[in-house]
Amino acid sequence: MKTVTAVLTLTFGMISVRADILVASRDTHNVVAFTETTGAFLRVFTSGGNLGEPEAIAFGPDGNLYVADRLNNAVLRFNGKTGVFLDTFVAAGAGGLLGPRNLAFSPDGVLFVSSNTSDSVLTYNGTTGAFLNAAVQAPGYLPRGIAFKRGEVFIASEGRGQILHYSASGVSLGVFAADQAIQGPREIVFGPDGNLYVSSSVNNKVLRFNGTTGAFLNDFAVSGLNFPRGLLFGSDGNLFVVSANTGSVVRYNAAGTFVAVFTQGGGLSFPTGIAFTPAPPLPTPTFTAAGVSNAASYAPGLSPGSLGVIFGKDLSAATGIVRAPALPWPTQLANASVKIGTRDAPIFAVAKVNGQEQINFQVPLELAGQTSAAVIVTNNGMSSSPVTVSILAVQPGIFSFDGVNASALHGLTNTLITPASPATGGETIVLYLTGMGPVTPAAATNVPASATTLAFTNAMPMVTFGGLTGDVPFSGLAPTFIGLYQINVVVPQIAPAGSLDLIVTGNGVASKPVKLSVVPN
Repeated sequence: MKTVTAVLTLTFGMISVRADILVASRDTHNVVAFTETTGAFLRVFTSGGNLGEPEAIAFGPDGNLYVADRLNNAVLRFNGKTGVFLDTFVAAGAGGLLGPRNLAFSPDGVLFVSSNTSDSVLTYNGTTGAFLNAAVQAPGYLPRGIAFKRGEVFIASEGRGQILHYSASGVSLGVFAADQAIQGPREIVFGPDGNLYVSSSVNNKVLRFNGTTGAFLNDFAVSGLNFPRGLLFGSDGNLFVVSANTGSVVRYNAAGTFVAVFTQGGGLSFPTGIAFTPAPPLPTPTFTAAGVSNAASYAPGLSPGSLGVIFGKDLSAATGIVRAPALPWPTQLANASVKIGTRDAPIFAVAKVNGQEQINFQVPLELAGQTSAAVIVTNNGMSSSPVTVSILAVQPGIFSFDGVNASALHGLTNTLITPASPATGGETIVLYLTGMGPVTPAAATNVPASATTLAFTNAMPMVTFGGLTGDVPFSGLAPTFIGLYQINVVVPQIAPAGSLDLIVTGNGVASKPVKLSVVPN
């Protein structure tokens, strides 16, 4: 008896990126939008509301854009998507606001504004804009950049050439960073490495300090800058630095090496603040129980150990077809994962073709004995609602190479049976299926079938060709594959010529018919 281990190609029938970068252009009294990937000018994002001299910009918890207006001593609010002026969020001079240079929302939604000319950092209700209190106030302070970490507030003091830190309630925790390298500190930001980055305008550098101790580490960025201001880390770990006097934004890699002038022009004149527009909300995967099926026949329901498929929307980050790189299969592929009951399913392919999406996976064998289970798909951390599907002990499904004709091989040549190369009566052919149920020796989830020890199905199937039954010398797992079964079957000698209905019945459960081309012996 001969088993065939030819490679089978399974067919796929029926099958975020961050948003833009905004830069405040003080001397042109507007905020300009550029693409994050190329730095290409997109549009003037906003210039309404009698915008005077925008110093700093930040997006609030409500998704709108807030602008610290140095000329008007106010904070203006603009629609975060359209740039349309909404209102003066913090009224001119409210709470003593004078010469605002920066603003930031705390983790709990309180708006902090550095009031440079009045030597204070003021706080406002993040929803209403009502003045709360002067969190910090000291002569000669000249506050600038604001950052938050570990529940503490970090503030760059232009007047003292230091980075100070405070508790959330405004209690001084002392000097966090003080070094002769700090000259004219403007903006501060904690990087992906946890360290603190400071734009130093006098010596035209970006400095890096230990994010825990405040110890000076190094001059991080030293070329291509003239009066650096706003700082922003991109999704790729690169640092974007606003160079005010050159009217540009410069980009550096994670090692501080100059990469390129990211953008210059687009109407920028003495740019100051920089921010990302909020990334669009991640989509939630959606699918129905009817879309969870046998990977060969697309019949609803799943069988333990077999290959399954989910059809739905927003299932993964795939473009085209993405296959698992190697065996065993991963439980996450193209940012997608599938949980069935309490088990993670091994995924061998995900696809998005012509707007239709699917995930192909092995049904964990540990689900044996259950009659139903909840299926959850997670994509980019967003999980679908649980969908309950039927778990079937046996669910024969015959693979096809074109949605009509069986994926079957001539037993002697391992070549595909097609209408142009039909099977003959009396010939032994090899069928590929899934969902044929338990085997002996028992299989394990995500483990390829042995190439030396054959695993036989516990129930011997019946195979019919246009109603005629063929002899089955072998039915079991396809050696070296996961979740794939093969049946070696003899085409009846008296089978008529034509495209016959091929049906496999296992343990009393019949597959959907597929076609097989046959000619007389």
